[in-house]
Amino acid sequence: MASLKEICNGLPLNPLPPNRGRDPSVPHAPIRTPNLTAEEERLALRNALRYFPPSHHATLAPEFAQELQQYGHIYMYRFCPSFPLRAYPIDQYPCRTRQAAAIMLMIMNNLDPAVAQFPQELVTYGGNGQVFSNWAQFRLVMQYLSQMTEQQTLVMYSGHPMGLFPSLPSSPRAIITNGMVIPNYSSRDQYEKMFALGVSMYGQMTAGSYCYIGPQGIVHGTMLTVLNAGRRYLGTDDLRGRVFVTSGLGGMSGAQAKAAVIAGCVGVIAEVDEAPLIKRHKQGWLMEVTSSLDQCIKRIREVRSSKTPLSLGYHGNIVDLWERLLLEFERTGELLVDLGSDQTSLHNPFNGGYYPVPLSFHQANQLMSSDPARFRSSVKESLRRQIRAINKLADAGMFFWDYGNAFLLEAKRAGAEVEKGEGATEFRYPSYVQHIMGDIFSLGFGPFRWVCTSGDPKDLAVTDDLAASVLEKICANVSDRIRQQYNDNIRWIREAGKHQMVVGSQARILYSDQRGRISIALAINQAIADGKVSAPVVISRDHHDVSGTDSPFRETSNVYDGSAFCADMAVQNFVGDAFRGATWVSLHNGGGVGWGEVINGGFGLVLDGSEDAANRASLMLSWDVSNGVARRCWSGNLNAFETIQRTMKENKQLKVTMPFPVQDEQILYDTPKARREVDLHWRVSGGPHIVQILSLYENMYQGKKCLLIVMECMEGGELFSRIQARGDQAFTEREVSEIMHDIGSAIEYLHRMDIAHRDVKPENLLYTTRESNATLKLTDFGFAKETSLHKSLQTPCYTPYYVAPEVLGPEKYDKSCDMWSLGVITYILLCGFPPFYSNTGQAISPGMKQRIRLGQYEFPNPEWVDVSEEAKQLIIQLLKTNPSERMTIGQFMNHPWISQSMVVPSTPLHTSRVLTEDKELWDNVKDELTSALATMRVDYDQVKIKDLDTSNNPLLNKRRKRPVPPEAAQAEAADQGCNNHKDVAEKDRENITEQK
Repeated sequence: MASLKEICNGLPLNPLPPNRGRDPSVPHAPIRTPNLTAEEERLALRNALRYFPPSHHATLAPEFAQELQQYGHIYMYRFCPSFPLRAYPIDQYPCRTRQAAAIMLMIMNNLDPAVAQFPQELVTYGGNGQVFSNWAQFRLVMQYLSQMTEQQTLVMYSGHPMGLFPSLPSSPRAIITNGMVIPNYSSRDQYEKMFALGVSMYGQMTAGSYCYIGPQGIVHGTMLTVLNAGRRYLGTDDLRGRVFVTSGLGGMSGAQAKAAVIAGCVGVIAEVDEAPLIKRHKQGWLMEVTSSLDQCIKRIREVRSSKTPLSLGYHGNIVDLWERLLLEFERTGELLVDLGSDQTSLHNPFNGGYYPVPLSFHQANQLMSSDPARFRSSVKESLRRQIRAINKLADAGMFFWDYGNAFLLEAKRAGAEVEKGEGATEFRYPSYVQHIMGDIFSLGFGPFRWVCTSGDPKDLAVTDDLAASVLEKICANVSDRIRQQYNDNIRWIREAGKHQMVVGSQARILYSDQRGRISIALAINQAIADGKVSAPVVISRDHHDVSGTDSPFRETSNVYDGSAFCADMAVQNFVGDAFRGATWVSLHNGGGVGWGEVINGGFGLVLDGSEDAANRASLMLSWDVSNGVARRCWSGNLNAFETIQRTMKENKQLKVTMPFPVQDEQILYDTPKARREVDLHWRVSGGPHIVQILSLYENMYQGKKCLLIVMECMEGGELFSRIQARGDQAFTEREVSEIMHDIGSAIEYLHRMDIAHRDVKPENLLYTTRESNATLKLTDFGFAKETSLHKSLQTPCYTPYYVAPEVLGPEKYDKSCDMWSLGVITYILLCGFPPFYSNTGQAISPGMKQRIRLGQYEFPNPEWVDVSEEAKQLIIQLLKTNPSERMTIGQFMNHPWISQSMVVPSTPLHTSRVLTEDKELWDNVKDELTSALATMRVDYDQVKIKDLDTSNNPLLNKRRKRPVPPEAAQAEAADQGCNNHKDVAEKDRENITEQK
């Protein structure tokens, strides 16, 4: 074919091809905003021009400069081929090796307009998943591949062909790296700059590794996810009449519609861009389309009733759809959605991966380039709205999961209520890996795939039948647990041909384990040798697999040994595949959840019917799966433990280091940390207002090693309990002053010894007796630490209501954090509620964190009307957000209100005058205050935090109805909605037996 020979000639220079500009008939990528300086713009031009002889620079320089200014990147549209790009049969490529021809076929498939999201910008999927950075790179790569022999390897640096280097026939024909930057510079802003300069590239997963097979690439995994979500959340295999709501019909997300129908449910998918919606409808992946929310709701009700599988595309914003579903529930009590997720490209939230309400698609694209800051703000507000609706529907019974697209991660960054705990990967909703696919990966199953390079559908049908027969044979001799996986996959491959899933190359996706992958590959290779399949077959997999990806927010989110953020597995896989027979290998920064959030890799291997291909497939596929299973086994996963044991029995050459689980968890608790707590408490024991340790022993208790601490008997209970017991007989200022003087005496003693307590709160303050004049003493040194150096503390140890702002951040801090806690306790004792609290069910919400950091609190009436100005000023000095401006313990103890060198009022603060207006509700008020104070306790497992928005407490109502200061509005906006998740900031208790 003349056109294919033409692109193998390299860059057309004599003459240059005409500059046709952008093709208006295909979708185009959003305009990028790299924010280059003038010098950086010149560098980007210099980098682009180095592909061409100087004789052409005068022509190309202004053209490239215009592209950079207009589109934010130099794509070199002039060099985009004029003939259709698609996966032509392998024999049509003018190459010296079949391996090189196979790579060319896979590249051409990734750029096929029927497959690629933005073909002229060389984006295959995900909004920015590049095959190359510009068209000059494409032409040079095709030239190199046509020239390559079996003694050469093509080296690819983030889209740039570094050249052909001598190698061995057993070596890979191509080594690809994308986005491999120094970790400290792997930020989103740095990526935008480096991509604009043409020096790095985001290859997503299978875009930059030349292994994309259209939306079919994840349709099997999506079907398995929906099917298993039904089993886990709804308790059924029968999803007829069940509704699954999600978003995205672009590249990978386009699989959702087909997967929902195959699983038997109703799939409702929102898409803001009309082009991909129409594209999926024409391709048969989407059954119906509507732009009317009324029609959408009507069709949901109809098919729920008839139990008819349906894929319904809603042309509009997903936020509008979620809010309408919530409105229908609030109006009628009818929950129209059973399962929910999201597949917008939130790895790229501010450059076309997510479109905010209420902007139209075109308005958003304009704002994206004209006012990036305002666009970012709109995206964050849209995410907060989306989460508010999802949270309320989830409270009503809908089950939601994160699809590994950074949805919950970006929602958290936007201030939406999605946090569950302090862990970086802990969210209110699980990722689909944590609840569903993680178990599948740990059993060794993942998205295996192959491409018939003949382009003949008959070859694909033959391979489908071969794969099904292989799996059925294996299935007869596996355990019941494994058999369910095999049965799901056999059902899939037997029905795959009926669902018109091929878009682009003749390809198939099939989840399988190591034994299945090797057996299928060998069967296909033999069929090629026997002439039953007419041309070579490329085997590959998604990077989203057992071993291919280290991604703490997706593929390795169910790895709990602390290594979820480590990338050894993906890097080792890349290297191991390379020397075990892969035709090409790739390693990427980013993919799925975004740049800097993941390392992943993939491979391609050409089966040509030879014995050498069979040997390569057996060796490489065994490593490619066992590597990840072994890592998951070592992390403590029981499924992986059983799988790797079975694999070692099948392959005597495989020897894996097996973990020994801790049988007795108690041995973990007599630790240096526990001994440090006891040591610090022992050193200050007997100090003023500090609980005294009488004796200390190493001991065996019920066969378990522990520390036995004998302390003085504190019969009077906690200060916390006394706050609760006072009821309407609240503390006077004088009583509060005396209490704070006692607490201050303990802190003064600690600070003189350079010890920060870090957990000063009413629960850790005990009375010696039950008498009203009992002595108050400080205990619990679990967070305490010696701090001889200025700002030597860094670990974020805290209880939410008492935490100082500097402890919440990454910066180091010092013992002045205790002074903040004194301010909070003083505030609580004087009015009965804390200065900083969450308006949601979370122990500490994003909005609460922001108010702490900004020092935003009030002295509201009527609670504070009778409090002296001296007391208020003392609190103000203690709650300074800048630790260097905060009152020291010496200043605190010498303050007239604490030392009582002034007359401290003894008037009860909750007077009858304050309470008479709602006297009939006072019992409710007492209950509410007691419950609100109870939320400050350590044991969040036993306490559900009340939602202030629904409280009937008249005192809290007054607080709620008070106008919000403008500077606090943004913080308050992040605090809407409620969830009932708990315990975010409490330490693990040491196993110390206290004998009293």
